[in-house]
Amino acid sequence: MNRSSSLFRPTFLLSLLAMLTAAFLKIMHLPGGKIFIVISVLLTAVWVVSALYEIYGSTRISMQEKIMWTIGFLLLSIITGLLYFLTGRPRVLRDYKILKR
Repeated sequence: MNRSSSLFRPTFLLSLLAMLTAAFLKIMHLPGGKIFIVISVLLTAVWVVSALYEIYGSTRISMQEKIMWTIGFLLLSIITGLLYFLTGRPRVLRDYKILKR
């Protein structure tokens, strides 16, 4: 398993958890919301970069699909992250011989 593949899943899940925690803290007007926002933004940047590294390293998907994933990550990162995690990533990782068909 390459380093990018090992970073995506934990950083994605931690980012999602930090984002939900930040939203809860901000809605309830509790202290610490700003810290969780910063943490979730940094974790989001890490998993977006690792996902794009996986995508552009794959020969299984076309360049048009790679561009669509890139635009999706830049505009709708959480929604695209969920879609990539559930549907796109297994196809990409088969190319790395991590997942077998």
